[in-house]
Amino acid sequence: MKVLGLDPGFASMGWAVIDFGDDGPACRSAGLIKTKRDPLHSKHDDNLFRIQKIANSLEKLDDLFGPAFVASEAMSWTRHANADRAVAMAWGAIGSSLLSVPIIQISPVDVKDRLCGMKTASKALVEERVRDRITAAGEWLDRVSKTQRNHVADAMAVALACSEHTAFRMAQRMLRSES
Repeated sequence: MKVLGLDPGFASMGWAVIDFGDDGPACRSAGLIKTKRDPLHSKHDDNLFRIQKIANSLEKLDDLFGPAFVASEAMSWTRHANADRAVAMAWGAIGSSLLSVPIIQISPVDVKDRLCGMKTASKALVEERVRDRITAAGEWLDRVSKTQRNHVADAMAVALACSEHTAFRMAQRMLRSES
């Protein structure tokens, strides 16, 4: 069963396709959806173009991999209004482009706790756990620049954490009983 893990962001959205097969979780593909401000457009028009780019990229991932679930870091609100607005626009793209795929949201704190056994785990420790527990994770992470790698590692981590979610486990049991 394939899960599309997402680390929502407007400028950089990490994604990873994790296949939960009989041999354990394996990364089939991973990367970033990147958008950047185009000064030739008004801010409002530019935001729409960027949202469309994210939505189109997510639709292509859905078509290419056909995930059973999307696992994403849960939408939360910080004290940074501009960052919150940007992530909310990314969530608009996620929601509109992946309508037919169930979305499991997990808070970043819960992802850290499930993978590392502590709610305050560092980004480095999360990446280490992902490399240890997901086949081929390191190969895909090493393709991404160090400054952007945490987005892809977070997408892998949330996909891995979703495997403990009730809906995921139920779907897995149903698939096993059919075969």
